[in-house]
Amino acid sequence: MKRAALDNIKQIKDTHLLNLEPEDKEYRISCDAGLYFRVSPKGKKTWQVRFKDEVGKWKWH
Repeated sequence: MKRAALDNIKQIKDTHLLNLEPEDKEYRISCDAGLYFRVSPKGKKTWQVRFKDEVGKWKWH
């Protein structure tokens, strides 16, 4: 599944995420406030959290 196919989906399900195809560059799909699903060019899929550290700088974990 191409990530553009998720544009019209209101509720992303785990099957949508598992069927995402890798692209030339890494990309992330926003699933909730600060929660992202990352797909690497090799097809590895992981969850990431984006947050602000104690000095207010955005970080990925």
